[in-house]
Amino acid sequence: MNSTELQYPATYNIAENASQDYQKKHILSKKWEYGSIILAAFIGIFPIDSVQQFYWPAFFTGLSLLVALFVLVLEKSLKFQKGWYRTRVLAESVKAESWKFRCCCKPYSQPLALNDAIKQFLDILSKIKETSYATKFLSGYLSSGDEVTEDMISTRQISLKERVSYYRKFRIEEQLNWYSTKANNAKTYYDRFYIAAIICLLIGIILSIFKFFGKTGQYAFVGFFSSAVIALFGWMQVRRYETLSITYAKVVEELQAISQILSLDSTTEEDFEEMVNATEMIISKEHTTWVTKSGVV
Repeated sequence: MNSTELQYPATYNIAENASQDYQKKHILSKKWEYGSIILAAFIGIFPIDSVQQFYWPAFFTGLSLLVALFVLVLEKSLKFQKGWYRTRVLAESVKAESWKFRCCCKPYSQPLALNDAIKQFLDILSKIKETSYATKFLSGYLSSGDEVTEDMISTRQISLKERVSYYRKFRIEEQLNWYSTKANNAKTYYDRFYIAAIICLLIGIILSIFKFFGKTGQYAFVGFFSSAVIALFGWMQVRRYETLSITYAKVVEELQAISQILSLDSTTEEDFEEMVNATEMIISKEHTTWVTKSGVV
């Protein structure tokens, strides 16, 4: 959701970097976890050679499961997922507040003096950081920027018509592009993984029939494909493709409606403030729902 054209508060930059880092670590740990389990199931396909003193496939099966266990414990102890979610919430909360400041919305409405508006923003920013419980996850992440950037201040000084255009282009349209792309990607990935899981399930059923008639020899294919199905559905739950595709599509519809309203030339300061608050509420609600359904925070 980054906007390279804009300058955001230092806290946002720190939380954004931390969120991306924790997300990568969480996703990587899940890949190792599910990959190790599938590998263990694959090794288990091969038959036991009663002539050998040691059955090495069993050793590597156990080693793969040990890796899965290690990754599971590591992810739990280092709290990658919780760090990702909490820093994500902090970043988006700061971002939303910075837009209210830019657009002169309450509690930063004009004719409030600039210094007073800045003081008010810093006070609210401090409360956001305190209630986010993300501070411990920001250790080691630095930013040299200011909490109130130059373009946040300069945007407050332009006319209402320019602010409306600015907000539509750099906030609403950016979010529309982001949510539209993510909704389409989530739908595509959900369909692909669902089809893959169904194919593995069908193959497992067919091989079970073959096994019943003794056509697969000593090879244990069924266990592998059963594990593959579980891993695929587990990955779909981790990434929440179906839920996100529906949620993101709904956000797109709501933001499109607001963008159309703001395109009217008759927009007043009161109308603009209402639309900004509505937009930030929609985006905030999406993130709140995302975190709540995760059951992590």
